[in-house]
Amino acid sequence: MRTLLCAVLFLLSASSARAAQITQTDWSAGEASASTTSLSSGWTGYDSQNGNVVALSTAIRPALTTGSWVQTDDSLTQTGFNRSTPVFSSATVSGSGADAFLTLVLQETVTVKGTALPSATGDMAAVYFPPHEDIYLLGGLRMSQLEASSGVYRYTPMTDSLSGLINNLLFVTHSNAAVLDPIASSGEILLLYGVDDSGSNNSIRAYRPFPNQVASQYFPAGTSAGAGLTAGAYFPTDGKVYFAGGGNPEFSAASLSSSVNEFNRPLFTKAEKSVVLPSSRAAMGAAYHPGTSSIYFFGGRDAGGDLDQILRYDPPGNTITVMGARLPSPRRKASAVYFPPTGKILIFGGTTDAAALDEIVEFDPVLDTATLRPARLPSPLGGSAAAFSQATNSIFLFGASSGTPADFGQILEYRALSSGTYRSAVFDTTNVSSFTTVAWSSSVPSAATLSVSLRAGNTSTPGGAWSGGGGFTAAANGASIASLGPNRYLQYQAAFTTTEVSTSAILSDLTLGYLHTAVSATLTSSAFDTGNPSTRLKKLSWQGSFPPATLARFQLRTASDAGNGFPATWTPWLGPTDLSDYYTSAAGSDIINPSHREGSSDRWVQYRAFLVSSNTLSGAVVSSVTLTYEFEPSSPTLLSLAALSSTQLTVQWADGSVNEDEFVVSSGTVSGPVNLGASLPTNDKPGTAGVSSAAISGLAINARYFVRLRSRVRPPDDLYSPYSGELSAYTAANDPLNALTSGVSSWTMNLAWSVNNNPASVVYEVSYSTDGFATHFSTPVPFSAGVNLGLAALSGLQAATTYALRVRGRNGDLIATEFSTAPPVATLPPAPQAPSGTVLGSSSITWTWSGAGPAARYRLSWSSDGSLIADTTALSYIQTGIPPNTYVAVLLEPYTASGSGGTSPAAALRTLAAPATTPTATAMSSHSAQLSWGANGNPAGTEFELSLSTDDFSTQFSTPVAFGQGWVSTFTSLSSLTAGTTYFFRVRARNAENQRTDFSPTGSTQTLPGSVTPIPRTLGISSASWSWSATGGPAVSSYEVRSATDGALLSTVSTTSYTATGLLVNTAYGIRVAARTGAGAGALSGAATIYTLAQPPLGTSVTAVHLTSAAISWDPRQNPAATAYQLQRSTDPAFLVPSTSVVATSYLAASLIGPTTYYFRVRAVNGDVVASEFDAVASTFVAGDPPLPPSGLSALPLGGLRIRLGWNPSPSSQVAAYRLYTDSGSGVIDYTLHLASFPAQTTSYTTGLLSSGTVYRFGLRALDDIGQEERNFSVTAAAAALDSLGGARAVIASPTGVKVWGDRVSVLAALGSGVPEQIREVRFQYKPSTAALWVDIPAAGSERPNPDPSAPYYIHWNAGALTPADYELRAVAYDSAGTADSSPPAVSVVISPSYDIRETAVAGGKVQKDAVAYNSVPTSVVAAAPDADFTVHAEIPAGAFSASTLTVTAVSNPSLLPSSDSGVRPTGMSLEVSLSNGQSALSSGRLASISFVYPDKDGDGIVDGTQYRADSLAVFAYDPASSKWRKESASSIDKTNRRITASTSHFSFFGVFLPVSGDLDSARVYPNPFVPEGGNQDQGRPYTTGDLNSGVVFDNLPEKASIRIFTVTGQLVRELSSNATSGRIRWDAKNSDGDSVASGVYLAVLSSPGLKSSVKKVAIVR
Repeated sequence: MRTLLCAVLFLLSASSARAAQITQTDWSAGEASASTTSLSSGWTGYDSQNGNVVALSTAIRPALTTGSWVQTDDSLTQTGFNRSTPVFSSATVSGSGADAFLTLVLQETVTVKGTALPSATGDMAAVYFPPHEDIYLLGGLRMSQLEASSGVYRYTPMTDSLSGLINNLLFVTHSNAAVLDPIASSGEILLLYGVDDSGSNNSIRAYRPFPNQVASQYFPAGTSAGAGLTAGAYFPTDGKVYFAGGGNPEFSAASLSSSVNEFNRPLFTKAEKSVVLPSSRAAMGAAYHPGTSSIYFFGGRDAGGDLDQILRYDPPGNTITVMGARLPSPRRKASAVYFPPTGKILIFGGTTDAAALDEIVEFDPVLDTATLRPARLPSPLGGSAAAFSQATNSIFLFGASSGTPADFGQILEYRALSSGTYRSAVFDTTNVSSFTTVAWSSSVPSAATLSVSLRAGNTSTPGGAWSGGGGFTAAANGASIASLGPNRYLQYQAAFTTTEVSTSAILSDLTLGYLHTAVSATLTSSAFDTGNPSTRLKKLSWQGSFPPATLARFQLRTASDAGNGFPATWTPWLGPTDLSDYYTSAAGSDIINPSHREGSSDRWVQYRAFLVSSNTLSGAVVSSVTLTYEFEPSSPTLLSLAALSSTQLTVQWADGSVNEDEFVVSSGTVSGPVNLGASLPTNDKPGTAGVSSAAISGLAINARYFVRLRSRVRPPDDLYSPYSGELSAYTAANDPLNALTSGVSSWTMNLAWSVNNNPASVVYEVSYSTDGFATHFSTPVPFSAGVNLGLAALSGLQAATTYALRVRGRNGDLIATEFSTAPPVATLPPAPQAPSGTVLGSSSITWTWSGAGPAARYRLSWSSDGSLIADTTALSYIQTGIPPNTYVAVLLEPYTASGSGGTSPAAALRTLAAPATTPTATAMSSHSAQLSWGANGNPAGTEFELSLSTDDFSTQFSTPVAFGQGWVSTFTSLSSLTAGTTYFFRVRARNAENQRTDFSPTGSTQTLPGSVTPIPRTLGISSASWSWSATGGPAVSSYEVRSATDGALLSTVSTTSYTATGLLVNTAYGIRVAARTGAGAGALSGAATIYTLAQPPLGTSVTAVHLTSAAISWDPRQNPAATAYQLQRSTDPAFLVPSTSVVATSYLAASLIGPTTYYFRVRAVNGDVVASEFDAVASTFVAGDPPLPPSGLSALPLGGLRIRLGWNPSPSSQVAAYRLYTDSGSGVIDYTLHLASFPAQTTSYTTGLLSSGTVYRFGLRALDDIGQEERNFSVTAAAAALDSLGGARAVIASPTGVKVWGDRVSVLAALGSGVPEQIREVRFQYKPSTAALWVDIPAAGSERPNPDPSAPYYIHWNAGALTPADYELRAVAYDSAGTADSSPPAVSVVISPSYDIRETAVAGGKVQKDAVAYNSVPTSVVAAAPDADFTVHAEIPAGAFSASTLTVTAVSNPSLLPSSDSGVRPTGMSLEVSLSNGQSALSSGRLASISFVYPDKDGDGIVDGTQYRADSLAVFAYDPASSKWRKESASSIDKTNRRITASTSHFSFFGVFLPVSGDLDSARVYPNPFVPEGGNQDQGRPYTTGDLNSGVVFDNLPEKASIRIFTVTGQLVRELSSNATSGRIRWDAKNSDGDSVASGVYLAVLSSPGLKSSVKKVAIVR
């Protein structure tokens, strides 16, 4: 070390700041052998290649090295094909060790898929639909019932999932030929002929998978022979379909056909070709072969039996050729499919009379050979539907109609691998390299091929920046690959193909050559001695040449001197912050590590240089290195610290350094302050021991401050000495201000003051004096009490005494402030006692009380309202002028100048009552009298006593009104008196204290005679009589009889009876009777009224007969107009029963049920409900009500100048037929001549050819079984006859042909043609049926605007605001260019309070829908939520109700929805359904369907507004008995129509929920494999935050879940976790370092608290 130090060149420059630098610029020693760097003597170089320390010279340069990558074995190391999870696609590693090689996986399999058909079905049609990558299954023969099906199913090969579509074919069929027409309307599936439940048919139908509807039908003219079991294929050259043969399922000779037919889909025409088959036959297999541009037919059955022939049809030449090759045996109903991987046609299974077959036959059209494949079907099958899936490169077979019945519902997959690839791991050369050659060893048979391609780049993950835009470039064996460089990373791919599944090419080994630069070189300097133990390193800088992608970086280490001129222990090598980073700024801008610039143990210094070459062939060169350093001054001595004010301290110190420029003061409230405070220039530089002082300002009040200081050398050296010693002191406290008293009472008060910004640490002292502090004072609150809040509570004071108060504060060093004095204040008087009182008479009271003190005054006031009675200094007061018997309550309040002493409790007394005046009596009746008297000044409420006597109180009396009864009125009525008797009365009063007055003078009166009660009796239709008892008394002399109507005197009689004659029929007559004595007449009796009898009516007859009613009339004879008549009716003349009662001479009998005869009879009833005899019976016949009209009539253009009509049936059971009427394009429907008539079960009709462009309006009426037709004018619809259906079209789906009412009627539209992506918006319009102008429907709420820009399309309409009448509705679709549909169809509705459908806004912003339902027909209810983007459809079958008619009520997202439990997660879609009859369970085991149409505007499969995939959701129903949500049975999803459906046997609350998984085995991972750069989004796309389907998705997880992802070797790649309700975790296919993982298979371990872990495999393909 000493020798090396002698050879170092130092440039040392010292200054007054004691700074210096070391610069090294020259290297002259020789170059070391095999070194990667060079430098001058005195340096030590570390050779990173072999670990030796060597002497270096000139410069530091990375070496250029050669390398190669050889793959030849099966290991996981650099030389192994299995290194770092390569991607195998139908390729594999065979052999072991150095004999391993790559080859194609050879296999041919038929597997049974996990998904099965809903039921055993054969003879279906299967067609692969490329836009959806799905296979559509149509129709078929249900084997359990042997009946044709109208079902449509969508099978997804990628996920092995099957969904049933809601819209079916609208017809049943099986044994069709089915082909895909890829051109027509974005793809159509054509169903050629077929068999339905009535036999074969010759129709051709076009089904559109998008938007899931039967687009059109074609019915060729001519015979139906050969209609079923035909075979055909699409011919892409001319875009036509060719099909041949056919027959019925029984293969009768008459039904078999030999014809070849051509179908032109654009023209929708069929033509029979001139060529024919060798014989009439049916049930052939057919497939198109692109290599020979021909259609081939296989097997079949003719009149002689099953066939083994293979026929070739050439459409351009119109020729049939019998091929030389034949099937291994005769067969029919075999499935033929072209298999692109081998370019050959495969024929699966088939059947014979003996048995079905399990064979797979391969037909090569080029070689004309038919060969049995080694693979077999799992069981013999015939009549299977088959299709090739481009998505999986395999063939799928569905169901069967012959063979093993248990397998008729299976789905099979045939797979034969004919190509494969091996993609290597990415190889890292460790630096940018140039590439030399590629070479490999291989064996390639004649039927196979092998190709090798490469790509290179400078990122660890291949991408668009790699060579060829990320694509592989083919390379020849042994050829140069220099064009791939310069790059760092390299990858190759081997592709294998074969046309013979039993043979493959072999790749034994592969070698790649390259040349690159060394990544880094390292250099360590000699040790430098600065000569000062307080050295501080300041800057490290260097110069040199640094091409792009190269750099130099350094680290430093220091040591103290060992005492012998050598360094002691070195610190670790450090960068600016720690041992893991580097100095990278050549200009020296990096800040030196704190441990190297603190002035301790840094006398010796050494640096280490690293030269880095990253992704480049160039190297860095260092030409000079400079290290700058310095050392620090000595500390001053702190002498004193004291307070100047509440915000200032003064500090004094002595100088202790000879090189300082200034002193820096540090102060703070915590010991050891380090802030940079005041800087004060030195007074004696370079001397020592001088004394200086300074004021520290801006400090906190009464705060303890710690102060110390340092000597400083100013910049550029900017050196500080160590800190001086430390002193502390408190700042002063501020004087308190504004002392004021408050809360003054008799013995206490509060003193408050301003703390004048003092902190809580300042404490205060309070003192008071009663003489202004002249001679004495006391201190109730000393400093030791710790009061610090500006408030003190004082107690123990004297009442009504004046006090002076003052306060002062003290700081932490016990220094007190000045006093703050409060104004004097007096205490309050004590609370008074209630005064005493004495009653002086009926109008005055004396009050007295105790004194409160010499300074007190007294207020006497009423307690009731506080009004003042007197204000005095005296201790008594006489109150006068008080009314008699008056309650007097007073309050006493002593007070001083400081305030009131409070109010005393009330003192109360009552004055005496005054005697009452003489009572006055008046006879009122025979048994009662009314008395009154004067109160004589007594107030209301004064109690009186009344005495009664019949002898003027001489011997006896009674007290009918006693004091105990509380009688306070001055009048009363007496009852139960004896008629004709003289009575005497007297009264006295008492006050509330029970002090009684004398009696009043006596008064008297006499009673009248008693009353009588006449009793009436009817004698006939013109007379009546009355009688009564002699109850008026013994002195009665006669009776007055008066009219009860007007009081006129009718007679005066001395007897007790009266008779009247000559009266009117059924008329009321009444009398009143009064007894008379010498004193006058007594009271009149009550009216006694009676009716004379009514006469029986005559001539009862039926005057008019209607459908459900009949008019009856009769002669009333002499009966008055108000006479009531009782009517009886029956359909049996022997058993008439009461029907009604009317006050008229005619009656309309309604609600009669025809056809039947009704019988009627009538009698009269008088006013006393006494009936006369019946008149004679009358009868008539009624026909009955016509049927109720149908509803929901809609019209939809089909193209081809036809219109399709659909409707809902009438709920009436007597409907026999429907009649269709039209306007023939005139605008007015002609109801005198019907266009067509249909049986009652018909609900649709397609018109014949109509005039192009003409709008036709249609009306529909129901006809019953006796020929009655209902007469509605509101069930109408309109549409235009169009030649073709270009563009998008919307139709009103609801309401149609019904009566509506309410302020939130839901108007919904569906697509008649087109797809949602074609539509910009749908505009809803209406008009009165008699108007010509259409207007936009005003949206009834802001939630659903009109027009609606997105599906589902609907708005809410305030129909109740319009005049009840007939209206028409239509939905106008606007395409993406903003062009409106020129011919939108229209429907009719009736706005009426007597509604079929009513929708109204209810609480919570919801809409309640009430729909009238009939048990005789199915019911459909559609509910649309105003606050969410979804609709709900409830379909209820006929017979589900317990009543014939009722109301169904539905509310979307109801406000009172029961809360969900932990087993489910809500989606915001719910429905409440109830029935007006209270029924919840459906009758007779019926099942209703509930369908939620969910929002998914971007089509990503995730319900909008959630993170839930739609295919994970299910419909749940709320069970009130268990208070639980339970999943409904048969919950299914239709992803095409975005509809989730379930069946239910009851009505309740329904909701769409995400079921919470109870185990981890049911979790899903997709897409799998994950191919983010493959271009197919269904196979994955790169992870982005906003795209919920990006990355690898794990779902069906519990709320708390974690995932650990491992390589197949057990290395942990990534940990993920979630605590969200979505049940989803997404992986971005990156490791924990954020790097994309390589291609390969990974293991995902799923965990959740309390559940068993589960392992899922994930394949990544890049």
